[in-house]
Amino acid sequence: KPGKFSGTARFGDGRFGQALDFRAGGTFTVNQDLAPGIYENYPRTLSVWIKTRSSAGTLAKWGIEEDGKQWKWGIIDYNNMGGFMNLNIYGAEQTGKHFQVHDGKWHHLALCMAPSGENSFSLDMYLDGREESKFLSSINSNNFEINTQPSDLIIGGDGFTGWVDDFRIYSSE
Repeated sequence: KPGKFSGTARFGDGRFGQALDFRAGGTFTVNQDLAPGIYENYPRTLSVWIKTRSSAGTLAKWGIEEDGKQWKWGIIDYNNMGGFMNLNIYGAEQTGKHFQVHDGKWHHLALCMAPSGENSFSLDMYLDGREESKFLSSINSNNFEINTQPSDLIIGGDGFTGWVDDFRIYSSE
C-alpha cells in the first residue's frame, strides 16, 4: 500500500527486491483511509521478512492506546538478551522465548490470532517456520477482549534499525 516515510527511512535492497530500509531509523506510515489493518476482534495473520541487529523495536502497530485497542508487533530485549518476538495488545503482551532475530540475517516472522468467543483467542508465533514457545505472557487469552480500532499503520520505530520486506496482513477468517 502507498505510504509515507518519516525520518531517514527509505527504500533499499531487500530479500525480494525493494524493502523498507530503516538502518538509520525512521518509520513508514500507511494512512487509515486505506484500511491498512484488521480491526475489532477479527482473526488475522501477519508475516514479514526482517534483517536487523536491533535487540528491540517496532515492526508494525495500529489502533488507539487503550486496553485491547492497539496491536503492536515487534522485537524486545529481555534480561539483557534481545531480539525476541513480541506482541503487545495495548494492556497486555506475549513474548517468544527461544528464537532471537537480531543476528543480521534475514528471518521470516509470522503470528496468527483467532478469536474463540467474545473474550478469548488463540495466538501462535513463528520464526523461520518454527513455532515459537511463549513466555512472559500478561495476556490471559481466556479473558482478554481484542477490539483493535482504525488508525494509521506504522511500520518501524521505537529503536528498530534494519530492513523490513514483504510485510503482509491477512484476514484469516
